[in-house]
Amino acid sequence: MSSSRNVIKNMIGITNVAKANELLVTTDWTQLPDSNLTDDCVADFKVYREKLRVIRRTNPSNPTFPTEPTEEWK
Repeated sequence: MSSSRNVIKNMIGITNVAKANELLVTTDWTQLPDSNLTDDCVADFKVYREKLRVIRRTNPSNPTFPTEPTEEWK
């Protein structure tokens, strides 16, 4: 029974890492110099992306995903 639990836990972990990766990919553009976002917004996305990297690195079974910042344009 514990073997099945480990398999499920690993599958959930893989799913969480995949979600963190997807959120990172979809926000890559926010860090480009010509994104046209305000400096504060770029900084907010940087913090958001750092939190996603922590989830990806530590692979918790029940992570709390951060809230994506609102886009603020120059």
